[in-house]
Amino acid sequence: MKIQDDQFPFLFSGKFGDYYGRVVNGKQVIVKKRGPRKSEYTTRELTARRNFAIASQFLKHIVPIVQKYDEPGGRSGFHKAMSHILQNAIQGQHPDQRIDFSQVILGKGILPIPRTYHVASPAKGLLELSWSSGMMKRKASKSDKIFVAAYCEATHESKCEPFGSERRERKYLMDVSGFSGQRIEIYFGFVSPTGLLKSTSIYAGPITLL
Repeated sequence: MKIQDDQFPFLFSGKFGDYYGRVVNGKQVIVKKRGPRKSEYTTRELTARRNFAIASQFLKHIVPIVQKYDEPGGRSGFHKAMSHILQNAIQGQHPDQRIDFSQVILGKGILPIPRTYHVASPAKGLLELSWSSGMMKRKASKSDKIFVAAYCEATHESKCEPFGSERRERKYLMDVSGFSGQRIEIYFGFVSPTGLLKSTSIYAGPITLL
């Protein structure tokens, strides 16, 4: 229940009796504390809570990557990725929902992505990403750097590389020895040397590491 701010003669933040207050842009926002819920959660509510929980669990481990898509003065990359997952990448019925990793997009950008790419595990604990160079398109630079996120669903852990090798090198080796023998989900993309331009993230598929 929102209370009109003219009922209080001063501005405050925090708890005040049965009220919670905060100041937004110089204006008082006051909410009255809700009493205990009397009814059971509906299946729809439980589904939404579960969807949010598993999406948050996934994204919190790859924050260095989704932060690349923050909008100055606008939406954060985390919230944009969360919205996309909730709308497009959750499968199954409550309580057995899970993320369809192939439908996850960590962020969208204007830098071109390679026409072909390949992911492999050439040695124990190593991940290798390779990609085609092709014709350099507008806004692309040979100095663009690859970013990589490797996520292990079994352990709910990840390893991220925000700035890897340059686009011109067409190959990147990443030490993920902590996931040796595990299946991991791979995402990558490119960021300009200044960090201002990004490509849309690419799901490179799952791979079981040596």
